[in-house]
Amino acid sequence: MNRLLLLSVLFSSFIFSAQAQVGFGIEAGFNVSDYTLKTNDNTKPTDPKLGGRLGVISDIGITDNFYFQPGLHYVTNGYKAFITNGYEQFILNTVELPLNIQYKFGALGNNRLYVGIGPYFAWNKDGYYRVFVNKFVDSRSDLRIGNGATDVLRSFDFGGGVNGGYQITEGLYVRVRAQMGFVDLLPGNNANTSARSVGYSISGGYIFYKKDNRGRLKIYRKRDSRKERMQMRERNGNRR
Repeated sequence: MNRLLLLSVLFSSFIFSAQAQVGFGIEAGFNVSDYTLKTNDNTKPTDPKLGGRLGVISDIGITDNFYFQPGLHYVTNGYKAFITNGYEQFILNTVELPLNIQYKFGALGNNRLYVGIGPYFAWNKDGYYRVFVNKFVDSRSDLRIGNGATDVLRSFDFGGGVNGGYQITEGLYVRVRAQMGFVDLLPGNNANTSARSVGYSISGGYIFYKKDNRGRLKIYRKRDSRKERMQMRERNGNRR
């Protein structure tokens, strides 16, 4: 099911991109993650964990201002939970598939601010946790990930996120993002306990756009053709 969803998104993006202004890019940055842990409606105190983010995106023009932007990212995340005389530290390696709708302010061919919103799907691949007692490592174990009774965290997560940033016409961009998971990641369907992911990130990247025969970005060519049409309309109006 997970592979089918991923292939469907990539195939749809490929078909759509054949008829639209499209770019493909790379993105990397820092990720600050945390988990909201609740027991009997009481929130357990946790501390966030700093991790990394690396992936690829596609930037598909729907109109001059609206874009569909799917991505595929490898993310390290986790959290720290406090215990008597110490804390537990959970580290996860996750594959994320964000599906964002972006709005880019301004006109084609210019530097642009943008905002976006959309869901994301995530697969927790593996991880480990360490127990620190009196600031020293007391134990380290691999995380059991799955939906079984002996597993610690579920493998699948789903949530929503918002993002915003600034993009230079030639493709360089920066982004800030906040997201929240909707899935209870604790297996067993225990109504008294729950764990949901929260994440923030800052990243940068570069999008490679198609170019015309003169080596110019097609968005420039599109912008020039619009100017030519406007100038022609003005000339025809003056003749009248």
